[in-house]
Amino acid sequence: MNAPAFAGAWLGYAYGASGDHVRAQSELAELKSKALRGYVSPFNLALIYLGLGDRQRALNYLEQSYAADSQWLGWLKGDRIFDPLRSDPRFVALMKKLRFEK
Repeated sequence: MNAPAFAGAWLGYAYGASGDHVRAQSELAELKSKALRGYVSPFNLALIYLGLGDRQRALNYLEQSYAADSQWLGWLKGDRIFDPLRSDPRFVALMKKLRFEK
């Protein structure tokens, strides 16, 4: 089945957050493969890295999402999965750019 990229991203996040890093890495590899054939939002990759606990890579991809004007960034304000990033200066700066924070 050829699921949309966002479905694999959320699945990869769930795998990573639950400790199944092998399956999370598999979803990450699948998204990177899809990106070779078409557009995959950097937000999707950020989700998986967040699930894996790789905050710096997650932030890198969230910043790329901002540069790409991703509609998915609306999730940042209220979704609790981003709580681990909220104290990071890069996340705070991104929230300010998005006008979610003062």
